[in-house]
Amino acid sequence: ELMLIPSKQGDLDCLCGIYSLVNMSTWFYGDRIKPRPLFNYLLREYSEYWSLYKCLTQGIDIPEMDYLIKRLTSKYPSQAPLHVTTPFRYKDGFTTQKILSACQVFLDAHTTSRRLILLGDLWHWSLVERMDSEYLYFFDSHQQERVSRARYGLRGNKVRRLYSESLYWVEISPYK
Repeated sequence: ELMLIPSKQGDLDCLCGIYSLVNMSTWFYGDRIKPRPLFNYLLREYSEYWSLYKCLTQGIDIPEMDYLIKRLTSKYPSQAPLHVTTPFRYKDGFTTQKILSACQVFLDAHTTSRRLILLGDLWHWSLVERMDSEYLYFFDSHQQERVSRARYGLRGNKVRRLYSESLYWVEISPYK
């Protein structure tokens, strides 16, 4: 007998970029953020310039993610703003291991801020909440929990293509 498996959110749509921004906000702000209104806000903001059909069927590109991050960071309370940087964009000379090591240092830094990495690859946007010498650990909309560092690469036939342009370091300063 044929066993049927139901589709899950993310199997048929390409909304992982929107979900990653909502999850990022929840991770930093907890229950002070209501996920559904934020989800609706981000879709409305996206649709000001781009087709929602494209968002649903092809996902979000880097310029679109940059725009949504700007909208998101301007929306939040000034006493606990999100700080987003793209440390590897428009820079050459990085190896996969240098990028992953720098990301681990960023996440492990003992500062007074909370930190996440928004990571976009060819198929998926997700949030990296921690790393160790073997794995990246995710806070993810599609049940992705961890991926081996060895599966990432800047070029070649790696399962996960690492794009230096789509790595965002995100942190929040403590409330004043």
